[in-house]
Amino acid sequence: MTSGRTRRREAAIECRNTRVRTGRRTANMDSKCPLTFRPRLAAIWARRRAPRNPSPIPTKKTSTKEIQMNTSSNLLVLGVTGQVGKLVAKNLRRSDAHFSVGTRRKANLEDLADQFGASRFIDLDDPRTFDEALKNVTGLFLITGYTVDMLVQSKTLIDAAKRNGVKHIVHLGAFTREHDTYTTVFAWHQMIEAYLRVSGIAWTNLHPNMFMQNLLAGWRVKGGLYSVYTSKPIGFTA
Repeated sequence: MTSGRTRRREAAIECRNTRVRTGRRTANMDSKCPLTFRPRLAAIWARRRAPRNPSPIPTKKTSTKEIQMNTSSNLLVLGVTGQVGKLVAKNLRRSDAHFSVGTRRKANLEDLADQFGASRFIDLDDPRTFDEALKNVTGLFLITGYTVDMLVQSKTLIDAAKRNGVKHIVHLGAFTREHDTYTTVFAWHQMIEAYLRVSGIAWTNLHPNMFMQNLLAGWRVKGGLYSVYTSKPIGFTA
């Protein structure tokens, strides 16, 4: 009659000597293996009995990850105190996009956050503010004022966007029928667009036609006539 220690040793030897086709050590679940082997054997047999290509079972954790991936785009919209930037931000807000609005006035940060959901401080005249404003940003809506400063503002911001991993820049340019334009603002836009194209960042250059609101905001109509930037036909956007 063998002792309990001898029986356990023999059962352990039986488990070690039993192998499956994959070469892993296992044994039939009905064998006399010690209880310490049972959890490992159960896992091995569960893998053997499972289909080779089982369909993945969606879990709550997987669903959460997919939602995070779908909202991974983080946009920064400039110019929201103007007409175009404000409309862009409002449309993004209605579409539940993940975005922030930028402003150079710290006093406006709270109000803009209440209006659009999130705001960031950025001063186009101070490149030192760019890195913090572009943190975790994947897309940028670029719009500037119409002064010669727009050249260095856009150039340094594009450089900072590339440095911070921004994937796509949408630049609001201006429409002109002549590539060799003599109009100052149009020429500045062309320079910015040329730099953006070679930046290595995905880009979209928007060329809207004239906005009808300009008739009320900046142009004076005299005698039913007003001056335009070109003598060729152009369209107006209301």
